[in-house]
Order: sequence, then structure tokens, then C-alpha cells
Amino acid sequence: MKNVIHTVLLIFSFLIFGCKTTIIEEVPVEVVPDFEELPESRDPFKSVFQMQKYDNSLLLQSTNAHHYYDENGVGRTAITGNQTSYIEVMNEHLTLRISERFIVVEDIDPTRRSDTPGVPLHVQLDSLLPEGSHLPIHTVRYSRSLGYIDKNNVLLLPYYIDGRLDFAILKFEPGETIPNYYAPKLLSAETFEFTGEFYHYQDGIRIHEVEGGFVMTAINNGGTKIYRIAYDGSYESVTDHISLGIYRDYFEYKGRLYTWIRPGSSPGELIILTCDPDGRGWKVKYRLQSDIEFHYIPTEDALFACAFASNQLFLVTMTEEEMLLEALDNEQFWSYQIITDVEKFGEHVYISTLSGFYRRNWQEFIDSKLK
Repeated sequence: MKNVIHTVLLIFSFLIFGCKTTIIEEVPVEVVPDFEELPESRDPFKSVFQMQKYDNSLLLQSTNAHHYYDENGVGRTAITGNQTSYIEVMNEHLTLRISERFIVVEDIDPTRRSDTPGVPLHVQLDSLLPEGSHLPIHTVRYSRSLGYIDKNNVLLLPYYIDGRLDFAILKFEPGETIPNYYAPKLLSAETFEFTGEFYHYQDGIRIHEVEGGFVMTAINNGGTKIYRIAYDGSYESVTDHISLGIYRDYFEYKGRLYTWIRPGSSPGELIILTCDPDGRGWKVKYRLQSDIEFHYIPTEDALFACAFASNQLFLVTMTEEEMLLEALDNEQFWSYQIITDVEKFGEHVYISTLSGFYRRNWQEFIDSKLK
């Protein structure tokens, strides 16, 4: 079932004065969509940028609020803030609202919020970053490219100064319960100069955590490099250039980190690379013959590829020898809704978009492979 309204053509034939007359009548028939839109996702919280799963709840970040959902699809608004057009930086413990002047850090652990009030931590960036620096907020789309906070609550925050990219590393501690409330703590904050090759990129800065630090994509006129940045601020290049190709983003699946690139020398090919746990040793893992641009969305149980232009979802299977993509039935979103995240929660698959939040039975969706 693909459309909300189907039209049934009823054909009637009559014999009038010996003449045969055919009348065609259009009758609208209500059809239940495959994906149910959850009512709490509608205006004014319609754009959903990402989801974060906990043991017994699913957290959504929408246009200017966060919502928790239980396994029955019942939601409640948990955190509200100023309206933003980009994704906030969050991990399983903390969410960070970042502006040019300050960072607001909140503990989002639902088990804490259920019994003890939380107090946000405000970090003034004017006193932390050098004078004349600015954050790349205006370049950020719906991706984690403003900064990245890893599972150890360490934040890598890039910023620009004098036409150069530098970065700050901040270490936080989730909320410590004090009588009557709890609040996150800032344990340390340092800034570092970055002299690697880099130029300003309109889609933001791609970062992902690795053992002992982060990897960051650095784009320049000759292609791209990936740098490994350690917690102490030291960094090193861990890839070579691939001429005129741009590493798109990162995704982690079954304990391995991947990125992908379309080299300028072979525009009909997608190259998938993987690395060692510490972010070094990048090597080609798969080569796909495809003209379609994808972004990859891992869940706890599966890996999906989403086509940029059409929002067609594919189920990805990885073997030692090849990477297979099977098209799934999500015609409800094709061409007019931008998918931002996919997650399995309970018996359902949840899909967030920039125009609503939806769910469908997980197994039914996985089995809906298009021929």
C-alpha cells in the first residue's frame, strides 16, 4: 500500500433506447499507509534530526525540543530549547546545544530525569576560544559535523580563526547527584592549532570517535585526507589523497568504522574503506558500481543505505568478499521527504525525516524487498 488515496474506476453499462452507454465514475478509497506518522512529531516539532536509543526509550531531537518514546509509540516532550536548524551534539549521556558564545550541556539519561531534577551546565566559549575565532554553525546541515562527543564524554569542537581550522577538546562528566539536583561538570578544556591541509567546506566537518581520540575528514583542493586526533591534541594524517574524491562521512557497524568515496578517476564507482580500531590503517574494503549517492545508517540489527536524491532505502549485507544492497519498500517517502535517521526499537522500525516521524513493523519492513 503506497498512497493514502487510491481511485477505483467503476464502469456501468446501460441500455437506453437500444443504445449502449458507458459511465466511468471515480470512487476514492482510503488506504492505510505502510508507515504510521506519530502525532507528537507534527508541527511545531516536525523536523527530526536524529534518534538516540536507550534500554527502555527512544530519544528524538526535533526542531526545538526532544521527545522520549516508549515501545508502544507513546511520546512525551523531555527537553526544550531555542529553535535550531542543525543537529545538536549528543551521546548516550549528554546533549550539547552549541552557539557562537556558549555551550549548554544537559544530562539526558531518562533514568536520572525520572526522579531528580537536572541543572544545565553553561560553558562560556568567549573565555575558552581565542579572540576572533568562530564556529562553523552556518555551514552545518542535519549531520553531526559541528562537533562530536564520544562515549567517554570527550568533545572535539572545531573552530575557525584567521582562515585556519583549529580545535578544542573538552572533557565532561555526566550529572553527579547533589542534594535535590544533579548537573554535568566540565573537567578540562584546551585549544590546539591545526596545521594540516584543510579548506572551508559547505557541508561541515566530518568527525567520528576511535580508540583514544577521533578521526576528522580534512578537505582540500586535491581531494581529502583523514586525520587522527588524540585526546592530548596531537594529530596525524592516516590516509593518502584520492584525486578529486571526497570522503563523505563515517558510519560504524558491528564494531568497525567505515567511510566511502567516489573517486574522480572513476565516477561510476563507490569505494568503501575501513580502518583499525584506533583510526589508523585505512584500506579499501568494497567497490560498488553505482551512480547513486548514498548515506549509510546503522541500527542495532541492520545497516541501511539511503539514496540522497530519492530517499529510497536499501538493506545492506556485508560479507568478506562483497557488499550487497537490496531495495526496500518505502515509497511513502520517495522524492519528497528527507530521511535523517533509522532505528529499530521494540517490534518497530522508526524513521525520522525533516517533515515528520514514522514507524512500521520491523519484520514487515525488512521483508518488503522490491524485485
